[in-house]
Formats: sequence, structure tokens, C-alpha cells
Amino acid sequence: MAGVPASASGVFVNFTVVNQGAGGWIEPYPTGTTRPLGSLNFPATNATGFGVSVDVNAAGKVSVYVGGGGPLDVTVDVVGYFSGTNGATGAAGSFTSLQHRVLDTRGGTKLAGAAVTTIAVAGIDGVPAAGSGVAAVSLNVTAWDLVPSTVGYLRVWAADQGEPTSSALPYSYNVLRSDLVVVPAREDHPPEKSR
Repeated sequence: MAGVPASASGVFVNFTVVNQGAGGWIEPYPTGTTRPLGSLNFPATNATGFGVSVDVNAAGKVSVYVGGGGPLDVTVDVVGYFSGTNGATGAAGSFTSLQHRVLDTRGGTKLAGAAVTTIAVAGIDGVPAAGSGVAAVSLNVTAWDLVPSTVGYLRVWAADQGEPTSSALPYSYNVLRSDLVVVPAREDHPPEKSR
């Protein structure tokens, strides 16, 4: 479908959620496998888009679970595909799906505004250790601002590199935002920082 060969091990797709009755989340995953922990959150009133990498099953299919917010409309656009054997099998491949949460501030200390937070990613929950040849990681970043009349943004970058000038995720009061970011990493340092 959409030019994706039968030999593809995964796809990069854009999901857009519209006409939702309430806030909720979607969870894309390979059909026939266990539903993952990670999710893509959307607010009650705003059309929301997500870019995400997801493995496909042997038949080339992906399932999408909707948690809350339904019924709703979703568009799915295939941006590209990954070739080779899935790295999760232990064989060489160009794409590995991990679906692990490395930070959750709910119920704990919130991220302060105009401050940098360093998050260990390399060597955590299946991500290879720093120095093992990892070139980059992909992260689903979610922000929910509960301070009235505020707006802001998150920037995400490798901890040993300079802070970028572009934001990865803008946010505003009481609107849940989520997006996929790909962060380069150097072999001798783990990613990443966020502001």
C-alpha cells in the first residue's frame, strides 16, 4: 500500500486526529502484538497531528487503539518505510521499536520554565549504551501546561551539543500537545536535554 514494499519492517506515518468529542490518546502498534505503553495524546477541541515510527507485522499491517475521545476521525499518511529485519529480533536492521517511557513528571516535580533538564536515554530500557554506535533516538514528547495564561515551548537536543534555536513542541494553557522528535547522539555521550 502507498508504495510500501512487502519486505518493509516498519513505517513512518503521520496521524491526524480531528472531530474528537473529548481528549484522549491513540496507540499505533504492529497488528497481532501486545499494545505498547507509549501513546499519542490529543486534546478535546484541537485537530492534532503526530509523526510516528511503527513496526508492521508479517502481513504489513498496523493496528491503532483509541483511548478516550471517541468517536473521532483519523487520517493516516505514510511518509516512508524502513527496510531490513527488525532489530528487535537480534538481526541487523534499520529500525527498532522500543516504546519505553524515560520520563513522566505527573505526580512528581514539574519541569521548570526557562530551565534545562537532562534525561538519561542511552542504556535505558533497551536503548544501547553510550559508545555502542547509536547515532540518534526518536522520542514521543508530550506537554500539558496547567498554568493559566501561559505559553511556551520545549527544545530537545543531545546533552553534549549546543542548544538549538528551533522548538520541538510549542504548548499553551490546558492544551495537551504531543510530537515525535529525532535527536542525534554522539557515541561518547548519552542524549538528551530539554528546555
